[in-house]
Amino acid sequence: MGDWGWRTLAVAPLNEHTVVQMVVPPDPMDVSLLYWSINVLIGATMLACLLLWLRPHWRDLERLKSAAERFGKGHLSERTQIAASSNIGSLANVFDTMAGDIENLLNQQRDLLNAVSHELRTPLTRLDFGLALALSDDLPVTSRERLQGLVDHIRELDELVLELLSYSRLQNPARVPEQVEVALDEFIDSILGSVDDEQSPDIVIDVLLHGQLERFTLDPRLTARALQNLLRNAMRYCEKRIQIGVQVCPKGCEIWVDDDGIGIPDDERERIFEPFYRLDRSRDRATGGFGLGLAISRRALEAQGGTLTVQASPLGGARFRLWLPTP
Repeated sequence: MGDWGWRTLAVAPLNEHTVVQMVVPPDPMDVSLLYWSINVLIGATMLACLLLWLRPHWRDLERLKSAAERFGKGHLSERTQIAASSNIGSLANVFDTMAGDIENLLNQQRDLLNAVSHELRTPLTRLDFGLALALSDDLPVTSRERLQGLVDHIRELDELVLELLSYSRLQNPARVPEQVEVALDEFIDSILGSVDDEQSPDIVIDVLLHGQLERFTLDPRLTARALQNLLRNAMRYCEKRIQIGVQVCPKGCEIWVDDDGIGIPDDERERIFEPFYRLDRSRDRATGGFGLGLAISRRALEAQGGTLTVQASPLGGARFRLWLPTP
């Protein structure tokens, strides 16, 4: 062993001479580089094999995630399309079975609701017609008042049936909204005109048109239904002032309805969009409605890819904000 590490000596006699060979070991730096290269090559090979093994699993998991997201958004016919031979094939099959059961259940529920609603309308119409004929006769005041009360109840039931049918139709994800280009200022004027006979003379409605309003493409029937519900809701709960704002940007159109009423508590701002949920259960139907108007309005916007939210209004009450994306 010398000053620079171990040395190997080989001694062999050759005639009268002796041959000595000294073998110098390799440089430690070269050995380390060789070991590092071998380790990197082995690691890269193992990583490549792992990635090749993981790729189909990752692809199938992404398919499952995408199917779950679309199913959650209302596309009830969505399935995973994952082969049974996949390592998550059994999980995908369970998901597809569950999705099919939920789709069938919801379809049956919707069909039942449609059938019952349609069947109810016929007798309600007959009752309304019969009571209207009875009211045309000469009756005592008390009898007339009782009959008129029955007429009001029947018409209330008929209105509820119509609301149920509207909500049921909007629940159908296969429904394709219309695409009609409208002038927004004229569209808002037509909405105001449709609820003009319901407006109290004490209520003032202001319309704010921000910037140059261009023509915008939307489903006029669904959007009108949502705005009419929001205006009626504002007229029901405001003190004396309602404000409608409209603004168009490259990404979409924003319409908001403000009122100066008591507003909506923070913990109720999502629940009010649930079907049949009424903020104040102590109110009668004449004040509180059926609890379907806001649910229908939100579904009408979501059917077009839009949103409907509520927040505090600068006027002191509630602000309902409609957002429709540019098609």
